[in-house]
Amino acid sequence: MAIGTDSFQSSLAVAQMQMARKVAESRMIRLLSQAKSDPKRLDAADQLLQDGDLNTACLIYVRLALSKPEREASEIAQRRLEKIQTEARKQRV
Repeated sequence: MAIGTDSFQSSLAVAQMQMARKVAESRMIRLLSQAKSDPKRLDAADQLLQDGDLNTACLIYVRLALSKPEREASEIAQRRLEKIQTEARKQRV
């Protein structure tokens, strides 16, 4: 019985992660449609990060960091992602 329960819990966890990702993507799309300029998009991501929505903030940072041609916002977003990664590593130790 425990094996079936473990499988169900794993499936439930995967479904929850997928739902959280879809929610974050929907929120990102809505915010990006409202924030038309790079500085406003960075501000939106910063606010999301302060509010604890790491998933959506990172999606916006990644989108800006990978944008072509590279702009000032690309570099700022890359630095913010590096900072988040550094903080995450510190918490693992």
